[in-house]
Amino acid sequence: MLTAIMSADIHQLFAAKAAWHEQQRRLSPKEKVAIVLKLQQREVELNRARAAAGRPTRPMIVWNVEP
Repeated sequence: MLTAIMSADIHQLFAAKAAWHEQQRRLSPKEKVAIVLKLQQREVELNRARAAAGRPTRPMIVWNVEP
């Protein structure tokens, strides 16, 4: 019984993941780049917080997006 419940949960998770991937495939290149830039901005903010806390930062090259 527990196996059947776990199996159903796994199928739901994979179905949700497949739906998310399908949604991502439908995004325009402009939308995809916007998402990457937002994620990069968050990583920069996290690096600042890590440095302020005396923790190691993650090496990264920030994209120059200024025209």
